[in-house]
Amino acid sequence: MLLPEVKELFEYNFQGLVVLAMDREDERLVESREVCRAYALKWRGVKTDELEPHVKEGEVTLSESSGQLEARR
Repeated sequence: MLLPEVKELFEYNFQGLVVLAMDREDERLVESREVCRAYALKWRGVKTDELEPHVKEGEVTLSESSGQLEARR
């Protein structure tokens, strides 16, 4: 798995930095993410639709436009 190597690299290059490498589905990470979102909504003035990417009707996403470039080649 790549995650332990990335952790080791950061700790080697930034001595004193403590890195917690967790799988994206780890319960601790999920809980931390939800706490951060709640904080942002309550105290930072962030709106719900700003938390995750949302596509408006007719808007072309970057991934869609890059796919169109690939199709032209």
